[in-house]
Amino acid sequence: MRPEEKKKAGVFICECGGNISDYVEVARVASRMEKEEGVRVCRVYPFVCSEGAQEDIIRHIKEAGLEAVVIASCSPRLHQETFRRMVRRAGLNPYRYIQVNLREQCAWVHPHQKEAATEKAERLVRAGLSRALRSRDLFPPEVEVYPEAVVLGAGPGASAAVEALKTLGLTVRWLDDETEILSREGRPGDYLLRIKRGEKTEEIRAGAVLVATGILPYRPQPGEFGYGEEGVITLEEYRRLMEESPSGELRYRGRRVERVAFIYCVGSLIGENPSGECGRFCCVDTLRTGFHSLERFGIRDQFHLHLDLRAYGRYEELYRSLREKGVLFVRFPLKRVPEIRPGRRPAVRVWDTYLAEELELEVDLVVLVCGARGRGGAIGEALKLPVDEQGFFTEVHPKLRPVETLAPGIYLAGCASGPRTEEESVTVALAASAKAAALFLKGKMELEARVVEVMAERCDGCGKCVEVCPFGALRLTPEGLLVEESLCKGEGACVPVCPKKALQIAGYEHDTMEETIRRLAGEVVGGEASEGSSAGNPDS
Repeated sequence: MRPEEKKKAGVFICECGGNISDYVEVARVASRMEKEEGVRVCRVYPFVCSEGAQEDIIRHIKEAGLEAVVIASCSPRLHQETFRRMVRRAGLNPYRYIQVNLREQCAWVHPHQKEAATEKAERLVRAGLSRALRSRDLFPPEVEVYPEAVVLGAGPGASAAVEALKTLGLTVRWLDDETEILSREGRPGDYLLRIKRGEKTEEIRAGAVLVATGILPYRPQPGEFGYGEEGVITLEEYRRLMEESPSGELRYRGRRVERVAFIYCVGSLIGENPSGECGRFCCVDTLRTGFHSLERFGIRDQFHLHLDLRAYGRYEELYRSLREKGVLFVRFPLKRVPEIRPGRRPAVRVWDTYLAEELELEVDLVVLVCGARGRGGAIGEALKLPVDEQGFFTEVHPKLRPVETLAPGIYLAGCASGPRTEEESVTVALAASAKAAALFLKGKMELEARVVEVMAERCDGCGKCVEVCPFGALRLTPEGLLVEESLCKGEGACVPVCPKKALQIAGYEHDTMEETIRRLAGEVVGGEASEGSSAGNPDS
């Protein structure tokens, strides 16, 4: 008797509001799955993630006594936790559920090949069913959480996180920008940070770490839009000039400033080394600066040259207020960025999209509105966290898990994961603080159950797996190869390097994956083509 013959499974297919059903004949997939061995229930829903659909699936699980569940919908990154909770509510171990990605891996990549997409969907679901029928109960390890939080960084995000955690009565250590992070060791829930302050090196423990390392303003290259020459400065330098000037008169190099041109998106979308992404906070900061320039120094001759102004929500009032006071906003196209002639009276040549003509503006000062880069770099390397090309830390998911990292218990606050306005930075910091607080209140952390398993009878102690494990979860001892489950991520780098096949990931066992691949290829055990497949067809 094969392992899958011992279980009863349910297959639940999502139309995803047309995202799947417009490109895949889901009814046909369902009718084929109903005939598969082990399937007791097969249903199609407009949205399988909806509360109504979940309650119906729970009913089917209970009434039919299902022991395995296949959800054929979108990426597991979106709703894996949703469906694990659903299965748990039905009384099943959450690792008896397998999710098949019919949206991103099938429907969206074959929008003009409905027949082929439907056949592929059948194979994907059949392969997922094979895994589900071979699934077994897995139990996530739990670890104690050390009752102290550490906040890294400075600025509004860091201070908001510290205050929020202290308000909840938690012990918090704040490491500002003067502190150098050397390394992170330990395990989730009990990290050991090695830091350096001045000449002193020390180690501190942390149950949770909030990263609020902020941003680095983009600094233009010499000559970029005339930067470094007379009459051209950055917004940051302009604000410093305002702080140093008495109210009523703004002066630059001894001369009174009455006409200012602000050039937006430098380093973000235009310039010698643009990031290619919106800086988010730059527009709002510039509008505020323009407003203060008018209110404090009476500078009404302002020219705001932009690609696309992002003054959303209540910030639009700043834009409206400046327009009403006579401030001029000029939109230019990406292919015709402003040209600057520096000097005592710098000039700016810009193409006005709306007027469809070129303008030449003489001003007293050109202000470059620069974007930002992240401060991940060395900090990310020390913390063992992924960082994107612009130096910002990468979150698990930008919408569903926006403050979490791949390291459990380490959260992103402020502008650590991307540029934000001050208000947004504080909001993100409060969200990260809430995550950390929930962790401390629970006192324990539940980790992923899909970790590496060692078949000791096959292991010869060669140590190749230890060399490739990026998390240090494997170590050789006189007793044999040991797995530190709290460190293992189940990503599987160790499995293919083992010459004895002594390692496998729980839920991705060797025989399970071999059978899954056969089903995906359109085969069944024994090599016979399954119904509806093209296996054995030389033209397929």
